Amino acid sequence: MPIVLPLPAPRQPRVLVWVAIVLGMAAVAWLSLVPARVSPAAPLVWWPVGVALAVMLRYGLRTLPALWLGLMAGMTLGMPAEPLLHMLSDSLPDLLVAGSVAVWGRWLLGQSQLPPWRQALPGLLLLVLLVLAGASVNCLLALLLPGLPHPLWREPLLEWWLADLLGLLVVGTLSMPGRWRLGSWAMEAERAAVLTIGVVSWSAAAWLEGPAPLVSQLVSFGFVPLVVWTAIRLTLRDVGLLTLLAVLPFYVLGVAPAGLEQIGLATGSGTGFVVMLLVLYLHDSEQQRHRQERLRRQEMRQLRRAQRDIILQAADMIPSAVVLTRLSDQTIVYANEALARLFGYPRASFIGRTSLEMGIWNNPDDRHELLARMHAPVPQPFNCWMRRADGTRFCIELQSSRVTWGDSAYMLTVAHDIDQLVRAESLARDGERSIKEALARAQIGYVDLDLARDRAVGNSVMAEMMGYPDDGAVLSPIPQDWIGRVHPDDRDMVRLRYRNLMAGRAPIDGLEFRLEHDRDWRWVMATLVPIETLPDGRALRVLGVYVDVTRLHLATAELRLAAHVQEHTPDAVLICDAAGRLLKANRAIQRLTGWAPEVLVEELLADLRADAYPVPPANRSWEGECHYRTLSGVPLACWQRQSPVLDEYGNLSYLLVTLSELSERQRQEARIRYLAEHDSLTGLYNRAALIERLGDVLAQARRQPHVGAVMYLDLDRFKQINDTLGHEAGDALLIEVARRIRSVVRTGDAVGRMGGDEFVVLLARLEYPRDAAAVADKLLAALLEPFVLSGQRVESPASIGVAMFPQDGEDADTLLRHADAAMYDVKTQGRGRWQFFTSALQSQVANRRAREAMLTRALERHEFVLEYQLIYGNPVREPLAMEALLRWHTPAGERLPAQAFIDLAEDMRLALRLTRYTLDLVGQQLAGWLEAGLVPVPVAINLTSRQFHDPLLVTHVAETLREHRLDGQWIEFEVAESALFADLEQSRKQLARLAELGVGVAVDRFGGDIRRWFELADAPLTRIKVECSVLAELSGNDRGRMALSAWQGVLGRPLAVTGVESDDDLACAERIGSQAVQGWVCQAPLNGEQMAQVLRQRQAREAGLPAEPPAAG
Repeated sequence: MPIVLPLPAPRQPRVLVWVAIVLGMAAVAWLSLVPARVSPAAPLVWWPVGVALAVMLRYGLRTLPALWLGLMAGMTLGMPAEPLLHMLSDSLPDLLVAGSVAVWGRWLLGQSQLPPWRQALPGLLLLVLLVLAGASVNCLLALLLPGLPHPLWREPLLEWWLADLLGLLVVGTLSMPGRWRLGSWAMEAERAAVLTIGVVSWSAAAWLEGPAPLVSQLVSFGFVPLVVWTAIRLTLRDVGLLTLLAVLPFYVLGVAPAGLEQIGLATGSGTGFVVMLLVLYLHDSEQQRHRQERLRRQEMRQLRRAQRDIILQAADMIPSAVVLTRLSDQTIVYANEALARLFGYPRASFIGRTSLEMGIWNNPDDRHELLARMHAPVPQPFNCWMRRADGTRFCIELQSSRVTWGDSAYMLTVAHDIDQLVRAESLARDGERSIKEALARAQIGYVDLDLARDRAVGNSVMAEMMGYPDDGAVLSPIPQDWIGRVHPDDRDMVRLRYRNLMAGRAPIDGLEFRLEHDRDWRWVMATLVPIETLPDGRALRVLGVYVDVTRLHLATAELRLAAHVQEHTPDAVLICDAAGRLLKANRAIQRLTGWAPEVLVEELLADLRADAYPVPPANRSWEGECHYRTLSGVPLACWQRQSPVLDEYGNLSYLLVTLSELSERQRQEARIRYLAEHDSLTGLYNRAALIERLGDVLAQARRQPHVGAVMYLDLDRFKQINDTLGHEAGDALLIEVARRIRSVVRTGDAVGRMGGDEFVVLLARLEYPRDAAAVADKLLAALLEPFVLSGQRVESPASIGVAMFPQDGEDADTLLRHADAAMYDVKTQGRGRWQFFTSALQSQVANRRAREAMLTRALERHEFVLEYQLIYGNPVREPLAMEALLRWHTPAGERLPAQAFIDLAEDMRLALRLTRYTLDLVGQQLAGWLEAGLVPVPVAINLTSRQFHDPLLVTHVAETLREHRLDGQWIEFEVAESALFADLEQSRKQLARLAELGVGVAVDRFGGDIRRWFELADAPLTRIKVECSVLAELSGNDRGRMALSAWQGVLGRPLAVTGVESDDDLACAERIGSQAVQGWVCQAPLNGEQMAQVLRQRQAREAGLPAEPPAAG
C-alpha cells in the first residue's frame, strides 16, 4: 500500500504568532547579512528562505505578508545603504523560493501517495526539489524581469543560490516532522538515475549565469553531488548540518578574494572544516552501524512476531485443536477456537492456566506421557480420554512437539477428536466379536485364509474342528495340513474343488466331506468365497465357514434306519395330525386290518375304532386295549400306544400311534409292563420310570440346548391326615393330588410319585425360568383348595423345590437332589410355598454329598455292625425272638443308629445294598451260633418300604439261607404298617413269597387302622408291635382296656409292646395282656458275643445246669 507522509495540517496563527513571525524574520535576515556575510554580494547562509519554508509548512501561505514584512525590516537594518529597489529584488526571490518549496513540498510529501517502488525516496525527492528551487526561481525572474540591472541579479546569482540552498536545507529540514529513514539499497538503479538528473539540472542552471570563475563552478558542481550523496546515506537533518559545515571551504576556495592573507585564512578554515566533516562522518558512520544493527534486530523481532502471527492466524483457520504451552510453568499461552469448541470452554479461559487447573484430563498421568512423547525424534500420536466442560468423556488424539520462540521453550500440541472414530471402531469390534461369538455359539467354524502368506486364522470352533489348541486360533498352512486331514475317500474331490477356488473358477458352496478328529472322522460342510483376487482371477484371500454336520448325517442315517424299521416292524405305525387324521401308515396296518395304507390316508383314527370305549385324548401319552375294524368286518383286538409330538411352544403337532395284535398272553404282558412303569395307586410314573424319562429329556436338552425344570413336591399334612382319617383317606388324598397336578402341567410334561406323599413334576421344555415359577404358583393354588375325604373338608398344602436344568445339574440324580434340597429348605422356613435351588443351598448339598460319600465308604469298609435286643414272652420271661439293630461305627468313633442314616441311604439307593449287607451279617451270625451248638431264636431285620417291596428281596433271602445253610424260620422281617398298606397288592404277594421260604414278617409301628386289617387277615404275619406310649393312653381307664381287648381279638396276632423302659411300662404291658415285651428294662442291646452268652445261659437253664451270670449290656 502507498505511504502518505504524516505532515501536520496548517494551523491558524494568532496575533502573537504574527508578531513573532515578523520579528523572527527580521532577526534572521539581519543575522544573515551582517555577522555571517562572506562577500559583498552574498551571505554565507540565507536564513530567511529556510525560516519562511518552516513557517509556511506550519501555518500556510497566509503568513506570506508577515514574512515579507519581517524580511524587508531585516534587510533594511542589514544593508542600510542599499536602495529600496535592490532590497525588493533580493527579497522577492527569497519569498518565492520559500513559497514554492512549501507548496510543492506539501503537495509532494503530504498529499501524494507514492507507488511502492518509491516509498524509500521521499527524502531524496525533497532534496532535489530544494536544490532546484533557487535556480529555477532566479531563472524565472531573469526572464520575467529583464529590466532589472544586470549586476543586481546576475553576478551574485551563484552565491545566492548556495545561500538559499543552505537556508532551505538547514532550517527547512530541521523543522520537518519525524525522522524519515531510508530503506535498503535494493534500488541502486533508481537512486543513481535520480542523482544524475539532479547533477545535470544543477549544472545547466549554473551555466545559465554565464562565465564565472572556474573554481566556483567546479566547487559548485562537486559540492551538489556531495550534498545529494550525503542525503542518501544520512537523515535529512544530518544533511542540513553537514551542508552548513561544508560551505565555508567552498567560499574560501570559490568566491573569496585572491589575497594571500585571505587564502591562508580560507585554507586553514577549510582544513579545519574538512577535519570536522571527517570526524562527524566517522561518528555518524558508527552511529549508523549501531542504528543498522538495532534496525536489524528490530526487523528480526518483527519478522519473528510476524511469523508467530502468521502461524497463530493459520492455527485459527485449521479445524484441528491447537494449544501452545510454556514449558517453564506449564501455562497455556495460546489456544485456538477449535480447542474452545472441542472442550466447551471459552477461549480466554485457557490463557494463563495449566491443563491440570482446567480439569480436562480424565487421567492426569496421561499428561506425563504426552511430555515424554514430545522429545521423540519423530512426533508420535498419543490417544487418551479427556473431559469436556459438561463432564462427558471423549477420546482424543494428541501430537506434541517442542518449539522455541525467542528465549522461551514451548510445547505445541495438536489435538484431534477421534471419539466418534473410536466409538465406531469399538462398535465395529463389538459387531465383529458378536458375530464371532454368534458363530461360536452356533458351533460354526470361521476361517480367514491368507493365501499370499500361506496362513489361516480362525475362531475357537475352527481350531477345535481342525484339532489345534485354542490359543489365538492361528492355524497351519492350508494345502499341506488341511487337505491331509481329509478322509482318503473325499481327498481327491476336495483337492479338485480347492484348486478351482484358487484359480477363481468357482467358489466352494456347501461341500460336505469328512475330517480327521481325535482318531475318528467327522462330517463337515464347508463354504469358501474369495474376497481378494489377482487381475487374472486367482484368489489371494478367502473367507469361509465350516459347520459340523456329523449329527445331521447320523440323524439322517437314523431316519433311514427308522424308516426301514417302520416298514419292517410287525406293529402298525400310524402318524396322525393334531385333529387325529391319518397322515401316514406302514405296511403292517394292511397285514393287521387288510386296509392298504394309502386307502386310510386322511381318515380319522376314531372312525376306524370298532368298540364303544372313549377315545383317549390325543394330547396325552396313553396305552391300552382297543378294537379296530378290519376289511373283513371282524373286530381286531389291539394294544394301542400313543405318544404326542409337541412343537417348541408345547402345542400338539402330531400323534404317533402303534398298534399290536393282542392275544391273552400279550394282554397280560402289556399290563405287567404298564404296572412296572406306573404307580398302582395314582397311575403316575413310578420312581424308576420317572428317572428314566428325566434322563431322556436331559439327553435331548444336550442335543438341542434348552432349559427345563424339576419340581420336588411334598404334602405338608399328609401324615396327620393319614393317621387321623385312616389309610383309605390318605390314598384318596394322594389320588386327588395326582389329578390336580396333572390338570396344571402341560401335555408333554411328566408327573411321578416318588413314594409316600412325594411327587416330582418334570417340565421338559421352558422358554424362561419364570415359566417354572408360574407353574409352581399354579400347583400351590391347586393344592390349597380343600379336599373332601370321608365326608370331611381337609387341607393339605405342599412345599415345592425347583431345580432348573442345565444350570442346576445335568443328570437326573443331581437335579433331584437339588430340587429335594430346595424343598427341604422350604419346609424349614415355614412350608406352603416354593423355592428355586440357589447357591445358598450349595453348602447343604455339599454336606449331603459328603455324608453320601462317607456312607458309600462305610459299606466298602464294613463299618456297619449288628447289635441284638431280645423280645421276651409275657408274662413268662423266655426269649421269643431278637431284633437285629444296625449300627454305624464311624471313623470318628461315633455309633450311629439306623435312624441317622437310613433316609440318606434311601435317597442314594443304597438301602437295597444295606438289606443284602444286613442279611449277610445275620446269616453269618446265625451260622456261627448254630455251629457253636447254640440254639438261637429268630432274628428280626427292620426293612423300609422300599427295601420290603424290592423285587429282589426274596432272591437275596434265598441266597442267604442257601449260602449259610439256614432254615427260613431263623429269619424274620419287621415292616412298618404304612409300608404294607402303601401298595397292598404288592405287599400280599411279597408276604406270600417270603412265607414260601419260611420267613415270617412282623408289623412294626402299628397305627390302629383296624378296618384295613381285614384285607390282611390271611397274611402270614408273626406278630404286631405297638409302642408302649400309645398303649399307656388307652389303658388308663376301663373303657380303653376293653377296647384293647377287642382290638387283640380282631387282629388275631400276638401283640408285642416295644419301648418298655421302666417297671411301670412293664406293668402296663401286663395289664393289657400283651404276649411279648421289648425294651431296656428287659435287656439292653448286645453284640454277637454277649448274645451268645445269653443263649448259653438259656440252654443251661433248660438243661438244669448252673450257668454263668449274663454279661452286662
